[in-house]
Amino acid sequence: MKNMEILIDSINKIKELNKIALECDRDVDLVSGKYITDAKSLAQIVLLNLDNKIKIVFESDDDFEKVREKLENIFIN
Repeated sequence: MKNMEILIDSINKIKELNKIALECDRDVDLVSGKYITDAKSLAQIVLLNLDNKIKIVFESDDDFEKVREKLENIFIN
């Protein structure tokens, strides 16, 4: 299981995050405070409090490695 903190500060980033999560074979969750949501559900992402960084958690290390560079380029830089 791998995770990283990301900042989602626009609607376009919400859409891109959902698209990246859908590329993964296993579960991808978002953790914001005490709430855990499915990153593959656009509706659930929109309901999160996105004022602060959130944690993205990959059930599969392989999935994480497959999309890590995209995540870093979009949500970290």
